[in-house]
Amino acid sequence: MRILTWLAFAYSSLLLIATSVAHAQDVSPAQELKFDAKLARFASKSKNPATYVLLGNGYLRTLSAGNENEFIKHWLEVHPHAMATPISSRNGARAGTPPNPLVYVWIEAGAESLNVALVEEGIFAGGVTLDTVESQHRLLEEMRDPRLAGAREQIEKEITAQPESDRAKRLISDADYAERRERIEASEAKARDGKRGIWSDAMKEERQSEGLE
Repeated sequence: MRILTWLAFAYSSLLLIATSVAHAQDVSPAQELKFDAKLARFASKSKNPATYVLLGNGYLRTLSAGNENEFIKHWLEVHPHAMATPISSRNGARAGTPPNPLVYVWIEAGAESLNVALVEEGIFAGGVTLDTVESQHRLLEEMRDPRLAGAREQIEKEITAQPESDRAKRLISDADYAERRERIEASEAKARDGKRGIWSDAMKEERQSEGLE
């Protein structure tokens, strides 16, 4: 019995180590990313079909303070040795077309994070940093209203019809993700208190139109 218990412990430990190594191998220098000139929240890599994005959701339509490109460029210049960590991914291609992974990344240099800085400066709201998995889960939860049953059922069918490799998946541990979410929440609180960016009085109307209080 003791041997079986030890083997189970050893096996689970090996899985944990393997997972950690896999995640560590996914981390790469942010300098390898080429950020889009028009919308710097998007980036690409040479000879790589994936699209990398600094937001977990709301990629194309989200309220921003308008200076994201300049801020991102400056942050990267100040942190030339920053690393990119994939957080979650999904296939962004339409059915029947070649895969186009959409990868949500965090850019970090030691204890500093570009994603956190973007929220702390009020350039984006913290909600856009929810990863693909959580944002999808929240959407389905919000659609539990019986009046939205048809729409929820359709979305669930579409998700089920997707190959496993195409579905939204988290690439870090839940504990790591939760810690990052805490950092984002603290950063948004600072931005709100300081009335920075989208939380300024000047952007009150835009904020209300987006349902941000």
